[in-house]
Amino acid sequence: QDTSQNMAGLLRNPLVHYFAALGLVTATTLYCVPSVVQEECKGLSLGTFLGGSSNLKAMTRDLLSCGESYKADNPMAAIVLYSVLYTAFLAASIPGCTTILSILAGALWPPYIAIVLIVFNSGLGGMCAYTLSHLMLRGSVVARFPKLFEKLKRSIDSFGSNIWFAMIFLRVTPLVPNWFVSLGAPLVGMPAHVFFVGGMIGPQAPQQKSPKFLGQIQ
Repeated sequence: QDTSQNMAGLLRNPLVHYFAALGLVTATTLYCVPSVVQEECKGLSLGTFLGGSSNLKAMTRDLLSCGESYKADNPMAAIVLYSVLYTAFLAASIPGCTTILSILAGALWPPYIAIVLIVFNSGLGGMCAYTLSHLMLRGSVVARFPKLFEKLKRSIDSFGSNIWFAMIFLRVTPLVPNWFVSLGAPLVGMPAHVFFVGGMIGPQAPQQKSPKFLGQIQ
């Protein structure tokens, strides 16, 4: 009986609903788009990407090769798949993933397409993480990441009433990791509309550095 009660309580947890919905949308997209069967993509998997790599340049080079091959065969599906993965990684606040995806966008598509993709998906994914933290994770975020929370709070306080500049500054600099900015912003009083606009501007920085970075790894 205790086990069934615990299971029932778990199923009523809004956090479980959030990640279940996120996983369902991602899994449905992966099922609906053409399979990634290109030769260049062998050896790569979602787990490899999430697990990171000690050799960032090598991993980015492999992802770029895979992305170019998949996009050549499935141009529209590549955009859909990229968008869902970018939004899901940011909504789940997984560190580092969206930075690599922003760099890849600048290499895979013309600037105007890359900018639209990053702006739209960073805004949507960031607001998902913002809402998650605001409604469900208030105590957990502060308790688990006290140093990052204090750094975020000090950074915003240093700008005084210039909250717009504070948000843009946090998005374009590595002072506080972007994934934590999304979680911590509602806890330090960052208005949702300021966060949304700043969230669309900041991720452009990695995309603008794509040519230089990719020139180093090729």
